[in-house]
Amino acid sequence: MSIVLSERLQKFLAENQQYHYDMTLELAQVPAPSNKEEKRAQWVKIWLDSIGATDSYIDGALNVVLPLNCDGCDEIVVVMAHMDVVFPDETPLPLEVRDGKVFPRFPDSSPERDEHPKREKADERF
Repeated sequence: MSIVLSERLQKFLAENQQYHYDMTLELAQVPAPSNKEEKRAQWVKIWLDSIGATDSYIDGALNVVLPLNCDGCDEIVVVMAHMDVVFPDETPLPLEVRDGKVFPRFPDSSPERDEHPKREKADERF
């Protein structure tokens, strides 16, 4: 499948690449272990408010919801993302930047590496 982006969208992405990169790094540092995603949900809600999306809210399952033009519609589009991480505690996700790409770091002695052997193979690929 080929996706063609408009020139306007391509220009926007190019002009805002550093902002989105920095924002992604900041978001990745917000602890979000499974069933404790409150801090990350709050971060997303505050960011949405800051860009004018003030109708967003956090539901009982800690999803950040932003209804856009849903009133009176029989069909809507839902965009979802996964917020929790495999780290069981409240520490920020350790990251490593190599060649402009961001990777989670799993120390060789960490229990997370032992619990997730596929992570080690992913680290070796890059």
